[in-house]
Amino acid sequence: MLIASALAGLVGWLAARRAVRPIEQLTSAAEEVATTERLDVPLDTSAPAEIGRLASASQSMLASLQRSRDQQQQLASDAGHEL
Repeated sequence: MLIASALAGLVGWLAARRAVRPIEQLTSAAEEVATTERLDVPLDTSAPAEIGRLASASQSMLASLQRSRDQQQQLASDAGHEL
């Protein structure tokens, strides 16, 4: 009985770790963006269900922010040339 309980606990722990791994990866990517201000951090969008959708949405958001940053730099460059 003790062995069965330990085995069930181990299987449960492994399943929980597997389920949480995509969230940990997404959190690490968000922390890297915040720390480095790099917007080209790769995200794993193949995660199942809602986590995959969140990663895809985050990747789209980062791409949009990168386009905005590029446009701001272009505007500043153009303004500098006009002056």
